[in-house]
Amino acid sequence: MKKIDMKKIEELYKKIKPVVAFDFPNISTNELLSKWVTVQLRTPIYKQIHFNQSENGYLCYIEPVDLRSVAYTWNPKPTTFALNLSPSGYFMAKSKYGAPSFFKPSIAEVLEYLPQYSLEKTIAFEINPYTKSVWHCAVDGYHTFLVRTFRDKAQADYARFKELQEKHP
Repeated sequence: MKKIDMKKIEELYKKIKPVVAFDFPNISTNELLSKWVTVQLRTPIYKQIHFNQSENGYLCYIEPVDLRSVAYTWNPKPTTFALNLSPSGYFMAKSKYGAPSFFKPSIAEVLEYLPQYSLEKTIAFEINPYTKSVWHCAVDGYHTFLVRTFRDKAQADYARFKELQEKHP
């Protein structure tokens, strides 16, 4: 298993945050927006806000936890919506376990496996053991699982625009 220095993990965490899906039944998007979105939006107010959803609900940033010793997927507490994210890829990660039935990755364990090529653009990641698209398996004392990465939607849209512009001048 990889083991990165805690200083490097803390550096990565300043830029790359976990997101977790939360379900808010019986509340409209407008109600959610008015009740819970912070005033400091990264996008101008005239742009449409893009709520990110996964199979299990709205993606949200969570309250900070200890990066190495806490399983952040266990009882996470939402802080703000993860707005304007664009999925950018997947990678495999490993997490040590005490019992195969307990899937308890720490943020540090996920960040240790983040591929070098995606460090520059990645701003968030998601793992969810309860969906069909994200799975985990237990082998030799480790869970191996799939992690989805996200980048800023505005940057992704601009990159796509530039790519199309080069193909069709």
